[in-house]
Amino acid sequence: SPPRASSRRPQGDGRLRQIRIDNFLKRQPDTGGGLGVSSGSSRQVRITDMRGVVVVEDLYRYKEVLRAPERWSPGQLLDTLNKLAAKQPSRELLKLTKIGAHVKRLTNHPDAEVARAASAICDSWLAHFIEVQSRQQLDVACDAACTEQRRRTRQLLAAALSCSEDSPAAVGIERQLFFNYRSLVGHNYWQAARRLTAKLRSDASLRAAATAADADYKGLLAALTG
Repeated sequence: SPPRASSRRPQGDGRLRQIRIDNFLKRQPDTGGGLGVSSGSSRQVRITDMRGVVVVEDLYRYKEVLRAPERWSPGQLLDTLNKLAAKQPSRELLKLTKIGAHVKRLTNHPDAEVARAASAICDSWLAHFIEVQSRQQLDVACDAACTEQRRRTRQLLAAALSCSEDSPAAVGIERQLFFNYRSLVGHNYWQAARRLTAKLRSDASLRAAATAADADYKGLLAALTG
């Protein structure tokens, strides 16, 4: 009769599986909280624990507390502010929920700890947005066709602005346009470039804004292509 297949798993199989699982676990020391968890225990890190991951419903829930501070004790306000401080909402989420206005109002709260916590959140968010805005956009390598198309766009911009092709205005506006279209040169990019240059030709104030020493190319394109 044929030999019977063994039902035993290789000894190393379980160890490999444990190694793979450990890649998704974050080791934390035992805090001695009386939960019977031994030292060196692991817990799974949830994506919602990350600072940049914000649940919109949570923001609205925090807003309901902060918009009526007189209904809550300083301790309850601090608890909400501490939860909010652990997150970094995007500018779009702050505009959508308008929670920033309620946090700012709490900077004048009669309780010093509440006012200090609210001020720290405002300072942290402001510093983050300034840092993001000041990041230099990285250009990417392009093939010959892409490079030529971008050069043609700079030529159009230079003609509209009465400047050279390698001027800061032509280079900066084209780079921002390229970035806005996810570093892809295609039909949408080219049509936007043509509309943009047409508007610049017909509006002297836009040309002045585009060629100013402190020109905000991102804001300019948002206004022209929005």
